[in-house]
Amino acid sequence: MRHVQLSQGRVAAHLACLVTCGLLTLRRDGRSARYSVRDPRVLELLG
Repeated sequence: MRHVQLSQGRVAAHLACLVTCGLLTLRRDGRSARYSVRDPRVLELLG
């Protein structure tokens, strides 16, 4: 996670929080995890 200068565990914890809050969805693909935006307000914030 060099781009954000955080450990993999820290990033995973933040992503899990965003899934729990309903902002992202999680889809397992074998050993990989794919996240997508669930709440369109997130895209507005990023835009």
